[in-house]
Amino acid sequence: MTVVFYVAMRYNAGMALTIKPRIISRDGQQFALLNMDDFQQLMALAGAKATLPPELSQRLKDGEHPVRLFRRLKKMTQAELAEKAGIARPYLTEIETGKKQGSIPVLKAIAGALGVELNDIS
Repeated sequence: MTVVFYVAMRYNAGMALTIKPRIISRDGQQFALLNMDDFQQLMALAGAKATLPPELSQRLKDGEHPVRLFRRLKKMTQAELAEKAGIARPYLTEIETGKKQGSIPVLKAIAGALGVELNDIS
């Protein structure tokens, strides 16, 4: 089964997202399971805020950098994220370890590469 979501955006433009959920039945009800990337894209299209699983949320509260947490949630290496964001991997490492804050344009690029909002990582 393939599902296509069409989300109306400003100025009558739109965006479509095609996902392939896995349908399961439990106790007489059907549920659609999505992989995490599809789920996050769907939530982003719906305007929902990105969220972390409880174990990663606790690590955020304990001071771990949100860029690192979202990168790990997406199962990306530093090299993959750096390439997708168009920055050097050592610079990403400095941001994740708190040695550098990162400029707004760089943080926007990282957020875009992770599929989250800027305020989710800053």
